[in-house]
Order: sequence, then C-alpha cells, then structure tokens
Amino acid sequence: MKIVGPEERLYRHLSPRPRAADDKKGPWYIYGKDQALTYRFIQLPNQKRKYICLDLDYEMAGARWMDEVMLEPTITIINPENTHAKYMFELKSPVLFPLANGNSASWISQKAIRFYHNVKKGLDAVLDGDTGYTGHAINNPFNPHWKVHWRDIQYDLQELSEYIPYEHKEFVLPDDEICEGREKLMFHHCRKIAYRMVKNYSTFEDFRAAVEKLVLDFYHNTAKLIESDHELTITEAYSVIKSISNWTWNKKNDPNFKQYMYNRGAMNLGSIGYDLPEDELEQERKHRQSIGAHYTNRQQVNKTRHKILNAITTLKANGEKVTRKKIHNITGLGQSTLNNYKTIINDNK
Repeated sequence: MKIVGPEERLYRHLSPRPRAADDKKGPWYIYGKDQALTYRFIQLPNQKRKYICLDLDYEMAGARWMDEVMLEPTITIINPENTHAKYMFELKSPVLFPLANGNSASWISQKAIRFYHNVKKGLDAVLDGDTGYTGHAINNPFNPHWKVHWRDIQYDLQELSEYIPYEHKEFVLPDDEICEGREKLMFHHCRKIAYRMVKNYSTFEDFRAAVEKLVLDFYHNTAKLIESDHELTITEAYSVIKSISNWTWNKKNDPNFKQYMYNRGAMNLGSIGYDLPEDELEQERKHRQSIGAHYTNRQQVNKTRHKILNAITTLKANGEKVTRKKIHNITGLGQSTLNNYKTIINDNK
C-alpha cells in the first residue's frame, strides 16, 4: 500500500480549480490546480474543512507551539521576511459545512461544526492567533517564497481540544459521533435522527426505507471521505441500517424511549436538576465544570504519557539511543512538555 504524506494529502484536498493570488489583498483568480500552486496564496475548500488554520501575526511564531503544552502543527508556514507564521492542523475526519447557498443535509452535523469552531477559538487563545482569521485563504506551502515545515501527523478534534488549557476554552463536551471510528460515527449520527423520526411512520417497512436512505447518504457523503488504512464497505453500512431500524422500531413505544435520545457525557453525570434553588444550581454547575477540568487534565496526562512510552519503545526496538529530541521527532511534543515528563523518560532509558 502506498504511504501518502502530508504534501500529497493537501494536494488531493485542494479543489481542482482553486482561487489563487500573489497578493493576499487580491485580485484572486480561478486557475487549474497545478497553475494555482505557483502563486503565493491559495484558497482551501470551504465546505469540507480538513484543516484548522491559525494566523500567528508576530515575530518568531513558527516555534510558539514548542513553548506551550501544544501539539505540533501538521504544516508550519513561516514568512521569512518577518518570521510570522501560519499553522495548519490536519484533521483525520473532515468537518462538513453547509453549501454556499445555505442548503444543508442530514449528514451535516451542527455539533461537529460547533466543536470545530470551539477548538479553533481555544487554539487561538493559547497561541495568540488572529481570531478573525477563517483559514479559507492560506499561504501556499508549495510556493518556495515561504519556509515550510511538514509533519506527517493528523489529529482528531477531541485530541486537539485536550491540549487546550481549560481556562482558554468554552466548556464543550464533544459528542461521541465526533470522536469514534467511521462505522461508529455513522451509527451514532444516524441513530439520533432515526429516534426523532420514528414516530412519523406507521409501518416498519417505510421506516426502514427512511433509515436506509439516511445511512447511505451519510455513508457516501461523509464516512467514505474519512481517510483510513482500510476500506469502509457497503456491507458495514447495511449492518448499521439493520441495527438502527430494528432496535428503534422495537423501542418506539417504550415509555422510557426519550431517555435513549440524551447523551450523558464521558463521566455519566446525568442531567442537572433544574428545579433546584438558584444558588444550589449554580453550585452544581461549578462543581461539574471543576470535575470536567480535572477529567480533561487526567486524559491529557495519560495520553501524553502513553505517547512518550510508545516512542521510547520504538527507539529501543530500533536500537537507537533514547533522547528527548528523538522523542520529540516521533511524538511532536514540545520540549517544555517533555521536560514535565523527564522522570518517566530517565526511568525508561
């Protein structure tokens, strides 16, 4: 199987006829892809967001991620004239936005879109990025005018969010539909829509047909677009159709059916009793935010620790000396982060 690097993935992601310019203030014209890549600035697809892009408009910005507890960007584009930078964090799963005419579809997840925007806000807060920058127009990393660092790594939104300190992000608990594999993503997204629409059908055959259309739309327009090392077959889509339609139809008259429509979050805290007195309600909110902060921090620490230990194992297996620089090259973790784990590194050399 051919291994595709970050350069090739970005090239494939670009529109066949993107807009491009040598001056970001314009004018911008439409060109064939290869011709557009000769210009200094290029536009990314706006409906299918495969990257979170940041504009760091200050000197020595290319190394800023190393100074924070932050993951390394997939692409770092540095302006050699003023050392300002653009960061591009490549996502494993693209986030789909409504079409330019405002039309949406069943496979567009508003929760995923909100999560995408919140992660972008958090990254901007940590790295002092330009909050008004949308990332639609980017310094073209294929143009030799810029100094570019490529890193063959992709992230999911949940992973990026865990590296944003709690005080810098809105309190967002991501839905399971955003963070899991392709088949589970298809299942979780479509089941929630099926729960809402089952009451509109009087026969199982009509309901199953509606679920089939819903799942196949999502399969073709979202799930198959997510890069993976193996194909997502149509058989898996039909397995999801069978599971959702049978279970939902059998439960539709269950008096507790509404409970199945609610997410309880990663910590299973249940719903807040909004009939509580105002002072107790506010206390409960603060308590849950504190629990959420500690939970996120634990998840971040565990994930970072596992990354470092896996890197050490890889180095030892290859007969290489264990150094922080080599661990950085494998994991993308900044030196300040590795300093916090120096005991683990020293104990496992």
